[in-house]
Amino acid sequence: MSKQQLPPENTEASFAMYGETVIDRPLNEVWSASLEFPFWFFSNKAVERLRGDRGEVGDTIVTNGVMRNEIVALRPRKSVTWKFSPMLTDGVHVIFYDLELAAENRQTRLSMRYFSQRGWPSEMARQMLEELAHGKTPYFMHQVLAAFKANLETGITHEAYERMNGTAP
Repeated sequence: MSKQQLPPENTEASFAMYGETVIDRPLNEVWSASLEFPFWFFSNKAVERLRGDRGEVGDTIVTNGVMRNEIVALRPRKSVTWKFSPMLTDGVHVIFYDLELAAENRQTRLSMRYFSQRGWPSEMARQMLEELAHGKTPYFMHQVLAAFKANLETGITHEAYERMNGTAP
């Protein structure tokens, strides 16, 4: 990707990325955690279930009073798609996390697809687009997968993982 193909400095970009990891936990355990993905992602801070039943399409969780997280697609024990969007939004800024699971012996392969529609400030988006243009999985995707894996294998929270690895905001 050339510099001319990257978004201008003053815009927000839309893009998709993919990553995967193998988690040393059985499928049922990873599936259960996938149904609580926003609770983990936001380290259980100011997280509440707004509507719907746990693990069902329409299950909606609000985090920090500003981010709506909703299950928009579900194939039990195979995949769950979460839609993250700001509470006060024009419907343009949306992020989707699609988590797909597959059992591998006593472990679980987690494949994560991520789509952001104008959900990142330009500077951060440009860095991720550069990594994608060079055939690399963006650092952000590596960190999300590594932190989720660490949580399931060791119990460390997302927030603690970021502090430990120097990636906390």
